[in-house]
Amino acid sequence: MDLLDRLLGHDAWTTRQLLLRCEKLTDAELDRDFDLGLRTLRKTFQHIVRNMEVWTDLMAGAPLRADGAATVAALLARLDRAAADLAKVAYDVARKGTWDKAFLDTLDRPPAEKTLGGGIVHVLTHSMHHRAQAIHILRRLGVQGVPEGDVLSWEQQAAEDYGPRGDASRHRPLADLRAGLAALPPAPSDHGRVHLIVRRRADGVRETLDHVVLSPEEGVPGDRWGRRPSRKPEA
Repeated sequence: MDLLDRLLGHDAWTTRQLLLRCEKLTDAELDRDFDLGLRTLRKTFQHIVRNMEVWTDLMAGAPLRADGAATVAALLARLDRAAADLAKVAYDVARKGTWDKAFLDTLDRPPAEKTLGGGIVHVLTHSMHHRAQAIHILRRLGVQGVPEGDVLSWEQQAAEDYGPRGDASRHRPLADLRAGLAALPPAPSDHGRVHLIVRRRADGVRETLDHVVLSPEEGVPGDRWGRRPSRKPEA
């Protein structure tokens, strides 16, 4: 992982973990008033996700998507999409080196130009600021197992989520793997069967899908392949 992988992965994963801690809360608890920030958990998470959606659309030069529902399930779905869209924008900027390129913030009055690099950093730091408020509220509600939200804890947990590293003494040299792959019959170019579809979300978590629409531009929607600075559509 490089620095951008860590920043995007930590941001999406941590917000998602906090939202998951809200699944068993009642509407009364989600809307309970606290003397902090946006005052309720629901409004805090809605603000985090909406900020991701709006700034990503602005930086992509796309029409602003409509605001969505604010149930926990809806916010999780919106977060997954917004995180994937933000990652796509950020990796495209990294690939092209356009950190200082300007985009137009049409919500400013009057509209103002801002840099893509500044916009990406703003989204990530904005989310972290409000996550700290959400963590405080969750703890005041007595929710157990609330993560600290720091990057190092995320990195350790992400490594555990990917599964054990295995026995290094049994790992084959890369040259042997390449030789074995070359010895296999060539893959068919005009037909085949899909047995399993797995994508790696922006937060680093892998998930299986029942169906998907592939495209040469982004492969499996929401997968890391479509966010890479360089990719091979022929693959």
